[in-house]
This record gives sequence, structure tokens and C-alpha cells, in this order.
Amino acid sequence: MDIIEAVLHDGSDVSVVLVNIVQNGSDRGVFVNGKLVLSADPSCGEDVKVVSKLSSNLVVALGASFKKMDVSAAEDWTWDDVALWVHNAQG
Repeated sequence: MDIIEAVLHDGSDVSVVLVNIVQNGSDRGVFVNGKLVLSADPSCGEDVKVVSKLSSNLVVALGASFKKMDVSAAEDWTWDDVALWVHNAQG
């Protein structure tokens, strides 16, 4: 089962969240129903535009709601931390 099948498996409404890290990094990640699908770290040469484009494509393809979040992360943040923030923000 791929990641999209896994996050859609429960039959709930689909939510896409694009996260921009604005402190202690400039990473970007896209979440579908609270699950990280793709992230990019520009300090490693990864293209954050790809993440933004994927989020747009997922919204259209899945008929999903969309939210953009800017996150001021702690120095030692992880994507698991961000997933929790995304979950709490969707509340």
C-alpha cells in the first residue's frame, strides 16, 4: 500500500497541508490527512518548489481541502513534531 492509499484508507475527508518552516530552517513539507508525503530541505540542495507543486496537484486530484501553515520550529525539530502541530491545528 503506498502513502496515498494509506492516508485515504479510512474514508474520511481529505486534507492537504503545505508547511513552511520559517525558523531554524527553510524546509517545506506536504501532509495528506496528517501524514507526511514529501519534504524538501533547500540547505541540502532539494527543491521546495516541487513540494508546493505536489500540494497543488494533490488538492486537485483528490478533491481535498487545502491549508498553508508557516511553522516557527525549535532548533531540534523533526517532521514528527511538525505532524503533531499539523494535527493539533486541524483540531
